[in-house]
Amino acid sequence: MLRTAFAVVDPPLSGMLFAESVAESAADAAVHEVGHTLGLRHAPCGDPPAPDPKYPYANAAIGVQGFEVQGPPPSYPRRHYEDEKDFMGYCETGNWISDYHYAKIADRLLKQQRARVLRALLFPDHVYRVIEIRGGRAYWGETVELEEAPHDHAVKLTVANHSGGKRELDGFRLSTEPANIDQEILVPDLQSRFSDVSFTIGTANLSLKSR
Repeated sequence: MLRTAFAVVDPPLSGMLFAESVAESAADAAVHEVGHTLGLRHAPCGDPPAPDPKYPYANAAIGVQGFEVQGPPPSYPRRHYEDEKDFMGYCETGNWISDYHYAKIADRLLKQQRARVLRALLFPDHVYRVIEIRGGRAYWGETVELEEAPHDHAVKLTVANHSGGKRELDGFRLSTEPANIDQEILVPDLQSRFSDVSFTIGTANLSLKSR
């Protein structure tokens, strides 16, 4: 059965994808498109566009046995055999998941969770350091804890760690005055994890060492 579905997906299929998906039901089509949002490419079955060249099994086979326990008797529990089709192909019978795609989804979710944990450790919610700009130079001010995160007048900051690695994060200006006017910027509390911070306001390039 031909169904229309879409997803917002990662490269190499960037942007909003509108597609005609071969699926037994709208639910199967939706699951297929969710797979794209999790970074999965097409399994090689039914001549899909941009199939995954690293997919390990011919004709989108799942490659290992699966076991499905949820569903009404007597059809369930149900075993899925190695030659059944993966849900990311265009085969009409593709409604299960291969070990290859299962591992890719698990790895993606684990990396996202690690990133959230790392961000929480590095930048506690709503705890900020003040950068004071006076006479065209930047100085560290006090540490403040806000009831909610700021969002207006964002400015990009580049921070470098002691090993030379760099990353960007958002700071927030407390005014929109030109750089030669005294003002303050809120930045996530770096807690001495970085050696220096640099940023640009107007035509002024400013930097200071983390203390």
